[in-house]
Amino acid sequence: MNIISAYEQGYISLDYFKQNFLDWVSESLECCYGENCVDFYADLSLGKQDCHYYVKKYGVGLDGDIAWQSYQDKDNQVPDERNPFSQI
Repeated sequence: MNIISAYEQGYISLDYFKQNFLDWVSESLECCYGENCVDFYADLSLGKQDCHYYVKKYGVGLDGDIAWQSYQDKDNQVPDERNPFSQI
């Protein structure tokens, strides 16, 4: 389990997170959570952020882009291939 998951799920304290987060920062962490999220938690660990958790808007990608489009071609009933949960 990575440090962001451990903190967000309550396995480690805020103080432990702040002391150790910068040692855990990596490109793979940015790939999992997005650059904005990692930047937020870096600011939190450096004392530049008052909020304790990163919350992104529902339905957006890692860095604020829309992740899934729910549009379907209603005439042909062709699902959007980018959305694995779309129905035919």
